[in-house]
Amino acid sequence: EYDLEQKIDVEIRIREGTTKLLAACQHPSQALEAAKTLHTSNERMNVYMTELQSRKRELSRPAAAVTTSTSS
Repeated sequence: EYDLEQKIDVEIRIREGTTKLLAACQHPSQALEAAKTLHTSNERMNVYMTELQSRKRELSRPAAAVTTSTSS
């Protein structure tokens, strides 16, 4: 979980910086690159959040349910 939380923190900082950069862009090519970076960062963040939620659900499941689902 800690590694995912660190990755999420990095993506938050990237998004904040990219948002500022996007607001300051004066050329269309700069804006396009910043927008692509922002989009990629958002997608990574979604993947990390989904994985973190999945791990937390796995940890909260009772041990019997985990044993039953893995033995199938």
